[in-house]
Amino acid sequence: WNGPLFNLALSQRRQGRLLEAMQTIDAAIALEPDAPSLILKAMLVDKLDQSKQDRDALLEQAFATFDPLATLNDFELHWYRVGARLARDTLREHEGDEERRRRGEKPEPTPDDGLLPGTRNEIARRPR
Repeated sequence: WNGPLFNLALSQRRQGRLLEAMQTIDAAIALEPDAPSLILKAMLVDKLDQSKQDRDALLEQAFATFDPLATLNDFELHWYRVGARLARDTLREHEGDEERRRRGEKPEPTPDDGLLPGTRNEIARRPR
């Protein structure tokens, strides 16, 4: 399970330690190449001003990896929406918002800093 490495990479990204975060997410992807990890890596590629083609390839790989929206858990749906925003894919953004509405959730904007697995959005954004 790559969850601890994903969380570490997310934390490193928030701290501005982007190169360390890239190494950590690469290790997470080596264990389990799941869609949220690929999207986090695409975010890092974007922040590090690396190739837009690499970013877009990671996003497409992530979208190809996601199961159908109705079967995604909240964590996966959150990262689907983050990826759609990063890709500037309004169709996928709309689909993600529609799925949230179907679940009875408000389609509020997703924070750029992400969501840790197993937490609720408001907990992840709580000030420290």
